[in-house]
Amino acid sequence: MSAVKVLREMGVEVKEVRPRRYVCEVPREKLHSIVSSLVRKLDGKVYASSIVGIDRPEEGVIELSYNLWVLGECLVSLRVKLPRDAPEIETITDVLPGAYPHELEAFDLLGVKFIGNDKLREPAFKPEDMPPGTYPLRKDWKLEVR
Repeated sequence: MSAVKVLREMGVEVKEVRPRRYVCEVPREKLHSIVSSLVRKLDGKVYASSIVGIDRPEEGVIELSYNLWVLGECLVSLRVKLPRDAPEIETITDVLPGAYPHELEAFDLLGVKFIGNDKLREPAFKPEDMPPGTYPLRKDWKLEVR
């Protein structure tokens, strides 16, 4: 079974942006079940390549792109929009443990909370003297020169 077939069976609209490269917009409440189904139905041949976060203050959202490599087949990007004032989403580390460093990066640099991942900490990627709750990948962040 192919990744595209699994996604379409779940009612996900799949757009091919170039050969072997697909993009899907998914609601945040369905992301975990979609990833779980992909892993289960594709015999574990799904790997978390990255989670890319984009701050879009003009839209009031933080967009996450979960880039999943389906071994020997394709790259699938599952895009999710989170409200900027409360960016929370269920962790996928219970299904794809390799997503942990990507979730940690989005947590530390953008302030995204991954529900169910209790291993997240600040600072992980930021300097240790940067105050907690400071998110340098957000567009409204300003560098304070001392």
